[in-house]
Amino acid sequence: MFPDQWPLLLGASGLLMAAFNGFSDAELRTRFDRLAPFRDLPFAEFQRNVEQTRVRGWAVDEGHFVRGTVSVSVPLFGDDG
Repeated sequence: MFPDQWPLLLGASGLLMAAFNGFSDAELRTRFDRLAPFRDLPFAEFQRNVEQTRVRGWAVDEGHFVRGTVSVSVPLFGDDG
């Protein structure tokens, strides 16, 4: 059985949230630390993935959220960016 709610920063959509929501480094670390039961990568790698997401404009999660799967997400920004 799956929970009704998942932590914000999981998967490709979570990388988008981390990249484009303006979290401070401290807040990003705090939110990441809450993912310990769900994550199998160190914070430094997560930070690199977040920065890659900012640069390229889309996110990919290669099995960190659900092993054996790859997920891709793109942001849909409004007219004001």
